[in-house]
Amino acid sequence: MKYVLIALLTALVSTLIELLSRKAKPKNLTEREGRISPSRIFMWFTLIFALLMIWICAEIFTSKEKEGVFWVLLLGTLCLNFIYASLLGLFNIHDVTWNETCLVGPSSLIGIVLGWKREKIQWEEIEIYGSNWAEYIYVKGRKKKIYWGVWYPGFGKLEAIINRRTQKT
Repeated sequence: MKYVLIALLTALVSTLIELLSRKAKPKNLTEREGRISPSRIFMWFTLIFALLMIWICAEIFTSKEKEGVFWVLLLGTLCLNFIYASLLGLFNIHDVTWNETCLVGPSSLIGIVLGWKREKIQWEEIEIYGSNWAEYIYVKGRKKKIYWGVWYPGFGKLEAIINRRTQKT
């Protein structure tokens, strides 16, 4: 029962973070330029949650059988992926910036987390705006993609700017 409560609490916190991030103001926002960054609160939450999941899995699986060590290692490796992303998100590596001419941001995914690579896409090059299976929002133009997520405070403002700048008249 306590694991169900942990799952429900996690879903509730994630939903609240998305709702608050959509309406939040970006770090820098003027008519000509702006910047959105991953929420530090979300990054710390993810980091702590991943460490907690490793501990819970270790408790569950190693107390029953020796084969449980395999599952702990497997789930621990998956959690390390989130820990890696959280640590990178605490720095400015995953910021998305824009100005009069272009949008700049993270352009690679390593599994289901953002990588180090960054790209620049001119506004007129943007062909597609959408989201992928992992719930990352992206813009695509000429073999380039820029990704960000709902845990970026102010992402709703960036969505409005993209819609305004890419409308075909």
